[in-house]
Amino acid sequence: MNSLVNTRYTSLILKVTGIIFIISSFVDFITLAIPVKLFQSTWQLQFVSSVVDRGVVPLLGLILFLLGSWLDSTIEPTVIKKKKKSFDFRMLLFTLAAIMGVGYLLLVPIHIRNVNQARRMALININRQAEQSDVQIQTQYNQIKQLINTPNAAEELQKQIAQIDQIFNSGQELSGEQRLQLEQQKQRLTNFQGFIDNPELLEQELAKLQTQLDTDKLARITQTNLEAVKQSTRISLNSLFLAIAYSVLGWFGLKNLLGAKPKTRPSVQ
Repeated sequence: MNSLVNTRYTSLILKVTGIIFIISSFVDFITLAIPVKLFQSTWQLQFVSSVVDRGVVPLLGLILFLLGSWLDSTIEPTVIKKKKKSFDFRMLLFTLAAIMGVGYLLLVPIHIRNVNQARRMALININRQAEQSDVQIQTQYNQIKQLINTPNAAEELQKQIAQIDQIFNSGQELSGEQRLQLEQQKQRLTNFQGFIDNPELLEQELAKLQTQLDTDKLARITQTNLEAVKQSTRISLNSLFLAIAYSVLGWFGLKNLLGAKPKTRPSVQ
């Protein structure tokens, strides 16, 4: 008797826990979808990733509920047979599993498309930023070259450096930010003096900056492609595995319920 009570209690706990998992999962899915922006690839990418990452929870809920129903069938076979004549709640759960299997299967190409689109946009931004940086480098190069080619450029630079040294030596109170700005300005002027004394240094500095820019651009492109492959592979494979699990559970469950026919005793003549 105690064993029967414990089995019924275990069955109830499993079914209640399963229903809570399923309901909480769909509440979570609805919350993640708000605000709904179906035609924005960014929203689709985030929503699909979140749904796939949480896809195991409703699957576990379905399994727990069905396990509880199986325990019921082992202890109350007569009750289960009577329930077959009315609506079987398992039919709803198996149908839900089959629908979710199809849904997770459809998410695979959608996610791959969105990841590729996001990767293309990121590469466009990287190229645009690299072009802007290259323009800034060329502009600064032209300005510095024009400065060092002007008459009395060395004397003017020395004069500006002396003015900065005078500010430092005057005892004037300077904030940390002001002192830092003056030191940076002095360093730039000193570099300009080096360019005047040796113009080849300017060409070397330009080549160094352009090489660094190309290196950074290549590194960012490689990282972007790598992240896209990782995200696409992880989410797509997980979604495919979930689709298989839900489909197997749903279709085989429906087949078992719909194909099960009550056995009739042969009539005795």
